[in-house]
Amino acid sequence: MPPAIHTVPLRPPEAAAPGKSGPVIDNDGDPMAAAPAGALILRADALDMGVNADDIKRRLERGHWVSVRPGAYLRAATDAALTPRQRHLLQINATMAAGGEHLVVSHRSAACLHGFDLLTIPGRIVDVTNGEAAAGRRTRLRHTYCAPLEPDEIVVLGSHRVTSPARTLVDLARSASFEEALVATDHALHHQRVSRDELRASMDRAPRRKGMRSARQVVVFADGRVESAGESRSRLLIARQLLPVPDLQVAIRTRNGVVVAHSDFGWPQYRTVGEFDGFEKYSRSLRPGESVGDRIHAEKIREDLIRELGWNVVRWTWSELDEPEALARIRRALVRGGLRVGA
Repeated sequence: MPPAIHTVPLRPPEAAAPGKSGPVIDNDGDPMAAAPAGALILRADALDMGVNADDIKRRLERGHWVSVRPGAYLRAATDAALTPRQRHLLQINATMAAGGEHLVVSHRSAACLHGFDLLTIPGRIVDVTNGEAAAGRRTRLRHTYCAPLEPDEIVVLGSHRVTSPARTLVDLARSASFEEALVATDHALHHQRVSRDELRASMDRAPRRKGMRSARQVVVFADGRVESAGESRSRLLIARQLLPVPDLQVAIRTRNGVVVAHSDFGWPQYRTVGEFDGFEKYSRSLRPGESVGDRIHAEKIREDLIRELGWNVVRWTWSELDEPEALARIRRALVRGGLRVGA
């Protein structure tokens, strides 16, 4: 299931009308002090509650509020506590509250709403598609794409109309880097948010649309067995360096056939496995009461067992994905396992 898109509440649920956010003002006797502290503050709501334009200006100048976009504000303490994804979700909320009945959240902003992994979370610019527009347009806070959308290519998340998972990923693959699109597509396939058939069907609807060749390449290369953005980047880097194609999520067995471990990447013919080490890899698999340190220690024991079974083990981290040495270590391990130099 997709994550709740209103990570920071938009309004007091019992009072606000659909599409509007409940007003919030600092807790110093203002009529809006009882509203949720994390809510988006719309200028029109604040004025309706008796806060005048000078009050709003003063709160912004004193740093009590920050501007999300013209006419939409947030308490400074709330803004400081937001993650980049939460901040962009609020940016989407503010943008859609500003109007535009023909707008559909799309591209990277839609990927954010669907909860797909992204290498870089969008900032203040919100991506939308307007099927009624004569041409696309980019402003300081909104990138509007002009493209037709079929009814089944639009879903509703919260109060927003958003491109469907398949349409979102295809649009992303047409407009973003191969690496960015691959990370999102691997994530969606792994969590069964979309199928390869759905992606193909989405591409077949407009085969001549700009960027569709890149989109097809992403869909062909994507693999739902990949479990993290780091693994997606690693697999792409391995392919670009023309190293032998690895198997994914390789089972390591004892001589009696008992599975004792799984590795991210494996080259069984060269008795070599590769492991991407990311913090999220350890934190997401913690058992109740287990710390990251406990998990790392368990991984050390697991690696020793894999080596005892005659496998070469190569590990690398996120920071090494931009360095050639990690790939050099993989190649050296493959050579030790029998890969001929130049193969």
